Amino acid sequence: MAVKEKMPKFGLSMEEGILGEWLVPVGAAVKRGERIAVIEAEKLTNDALATADGVMLKHYLEPGDSAPCGDPICLIGSEEETDSDAPSAPAPEQAPAPRAADCTVDAMTSATPIARAPAQRQNVPATPRAQAVIDSRGLDAKAIPATGKHGEITIDDVRAAANTPAPAVPQGPVAITPRAKALAEKLRLSYSHIRGTGLLGMITVADVKAQGKPASESKIVPMNGIQRATAVAMKKSLDNTAQTTVCIESGFGALVAAYQRLKPFYAAEGIKLSYTAMIVYAVSRTLSHREDVRMQYLDEKNFVLPGGVHIGIAIDTEKGLIVPVVRNADQKPLRTICGDLSDLSARARSGKLTEADFGGAVTTVTNLAMAGATSFTPILNPPETTILGVCKLRDMPVVKNGGVFVEPVMNLCLTYDHRVLNGAPACRYLQEVTDLLNETDWK
Repeated sequence: MAVKEKMPKFGLSMEEGILGEWLVPVGAAVKRGERIAVIEAEKLTNDALATADGVMLKHYLEPGDSAPCGDPICLIGSEEETDSDAPSAPAPEQAPAPRAADCTVDAMTSATPIARAPAQRQNVPATPRAQAVIDSRGLDAKAIPATGKHGEITIDDVRAAANTPAPAVPQGPVAITPRAKALAEKLRLSYSHIRGTGLLGMITVADVKAQGKPASESKIVPMNGIQRATAVAMKKSLDNTAQTTVCIESGFGALVAAYQRLKPFYAAEGIKLSYTAMIVYAVSRTLSHREDVRMQYLDEKNFVLPGGVHIGIAIDTEKGLIVPVVRNADQKPLRTICGDLSDLSARARSGKLTEADFGGAVTTVTNLAMAGATSFTPILNPPETTILGVCKLRDMPVVKNGGVFVEPVMNLCLTYDHRVLNGAPACRYLQEVTDLLNETDWK
């Protein structure tokens, strides 16, 4: 019995998914438990698995399409089965047949006649598997020789037709309507190779449009799940909070010296040391006693004080920005934080994060140093009250004790919700983080 595979639900908050790509094409055999599609949710990417053995008969969604959880995404069954409930594909739009008076023929001096298209078979029967491949690849069933027992097209017929080279287009005059010719010239397209679909093989405006569009023409690009979630969350954040940003520029010579001293020892242990890990360490230790910075806005009469010091880490991936969380960062040594960051980063970029990796953070760290940023304004990730932007370390002249020295300098940019935190305590928090980065006895 044919099975309609449904859009999976990867977490309690997931309401719909986006089809990223099909891993099993129409017409291919599939086994129960096999990965059949990549599904994108708001925060993560995961695989849809087959629940039955059989053949992939139909895809209900194209890459980029979305569907609510539980809706069918494809049909799996035997070759003989069909999906009587599946909606039929809309009939293709037909270009209007040109009038004889609207047609012109290039190279009128040629005596070569225009061949009339041969009559084609109608209502060509095909096996379900063959029909599925024909539909998915846009093949012309009428042009495929049928060898089935009852005159139907089989999957072998489709494969044979796909491997047969197209017949050469005979040389001769090119028949094209005046409007189609004008459009081709406007688009600077050569129309000698265009196969016409109009009366007697005439090239129509629709045929020319199918060959190309002006380079300046815009197109609609669908968002993936992560991009949709980011767009909604960022706009909601700006609309519903009182955000402002303060930056502190400071010398970080001691931090750089500690990093360079520790890096080879960490590498020998298979640990990747990073400035981000050192900043997460300093932020978590500072937040462990700064309840005023951890506090979150609840309503006009109440704040909420979260129980743990969980730190969100903004990670840039091919599909967009995601923010997994380092749990209880204030209780972890630097080596463990380094390991957590490496693990989260690797799983984020391979699409292997789970629902448990998100939510509950009291602040977020976003590092644009690798992008060369020297100052920026990060946007809050509600309900968090703060987000710390880390900028590029750069050598700058610094005045100390009446002398000028070159020292590594970096900006730390803190965006905070002014409903919860005022400017002076926000600056003191930034200064505490800065001091801890330079004064910690890093090990």
